[in-house]
Amino acid sequence: GGFNSVFYVQSNATIESVDRFIIMNRWGGMVFEQTDFLTNDTDYGWGGLVNGNRASEGVYVWMVEYRTIDGRVEQIAGDVLLKW
Repeated sequence: GGFNSVFYVQSNATIESVDRFIIMNRWGGMVFEQTDFLTNDTDYGWGGLVNGNRASEGVYVWMVEYRTIDGRVEQIAGDVLLKW
C-alpha cells in the first residue's frame, strides 16, 4: 500500500450514494461518521483526527452502507491502518 492523507469511499458508477460511513477504534468506539454523500469525494473522508487531534496509530475498522443505482442497500466493511 501507499500513503494516503485521507481515507475516503471510492466506487465505480454502480453505487448511487453512501448512506453511512463510520470508523471505529479497536474497542468499538466510533471515531468518525459521515452520512448521505456521494463517493469519490475526499471532503467526506477521514484524515485520522478524533476531536481535532491525531488519533492513535493502529488498526481501525470501517463500515460503509451504500445504495446501488438499482435501489439496493448494501454494506461492506474492513480495516485500515493509521500511521503518522
